[in-house]
Amino acid sequence: MEEKYKILIVDDEQSILDMLKLQLEFEGYSVYTAGNAAEALDKLSYSPDIVLLDINMDGMNGLVYVSLFVILSLVRLFFSLPEYLSRIRSTG
Repeated sequence: MEEKYKILIVDDEQSILDMLKLQLEFEGYSVYTAGNAAEALDKLSYSPDIVLLDINMDGMNGLVYVSLFVILSLVRLFFSLPEYLSRIRSTG
């Protein structure tokens, strides 16, 4: 059986979150929702494959969220790099 993607939906309008979640779950996807960008940063622990992001949100808007996501990804990559290089050296 083919595994469906994990999707994170970020929107400050509850009706949009509900509608998209209902439809995507009906299609068999694992769906997580967040009502704002700060909540969405916490939901990154679910390792979503796809993020549907409202750009025009109050507080931290979608563009700021994307910037923080990129920064956090780079930090995570930076700290995992020594372990990755060590594994490459031990197998090669």
